[in-house]
Amino acid sequence: MCYGAVHYAKIEKVVYAAKHATADSISGFGVDKIYAELLKDVEDRLPEHVQLLPMRGKEPFFKWEQKSYDTKDLKKSINEKNI
Repeated sequence: MCYGAVHYAKIEKVVYAAKHATADSISGFGVDKIYAELLKDVEDRLPEHVQLLPMRGKEPFFKWEQKSYDTKDLKKSINEKNI
């Protein structure tokens, strides 16, 4: 989920302190299992994935396409807020 958010937000660099193998060994998060599931086709992943209302699911993307954002203005705004 975080990795997807990084791409959706067009973040250019991710800085981290611990690799996922470290997190797994200490906390048992199971990140390796997540990566293994992501390699599978959606229909073969666990937990089971079921798509409902496929046309309704496209609506946010159609609305997104209608927006026109200037990424330079967006980056300037973020920098001004020290985010």
